[in-house]
Amino acid sequence: MILGKITGRVTAPNRLSSLGEASFVLVQLEGSGVLVAADTLGAAVGSHVIICQGSAAQALLESKCPIDAAVIGIALQP
Repeated sequence: MILGKITGRVTAPNRLSSLGEASFVLVQLEGSGVLVAADTLGAAVGSHVIICQGSAAQALLESKCPIDAAVIGIALQP
């Protein structure tokens, strides 16, 4: 698991229907780096979040989607 902070949203004009209600967010990782993660929890910009990657991220969605990172938790306090 990775800690990060949501810094923005990513929009996609074309998307897979299997993504359902998931949105894409930009996450600034603790330490360094930025990644795009699928968010099914509705985290707000500025929220501190927990990210998982790989097959664990894909398991969050009911159908298999080609995602590599997903928000799995939102911190109540940073």
